[in-house]
Amino acid sequence: AAQRRGLVGAGHIKVIRTFFKKLPNTIDAADRDFAEADLAGKAAAGCRPDEVADYATLLQNYLMPDGDGPDVP
Repeated sequence: AAQRRGLVGAGHIKVIRTFFKKLPNTIDAADRDFAEADLAGKAAAGCRPDEVADYATLLQNYLMPDGDGPDVP
């Protein structure tokens, strides 16, 4: 819905897709749903794609505290 309203652009979508493409399958559905809503919310709130990418890195560290996982651009 936020994309249709012009709040989420192609750059945001690329960051979010990259994050999920590299996210290990060991992350459960509830955490995936949380991450998706959280990243989309940041994008819709007016964060630039680079800011969403920085936040995705923090989220990655939260979901995978052992440090294994994607490096989001």
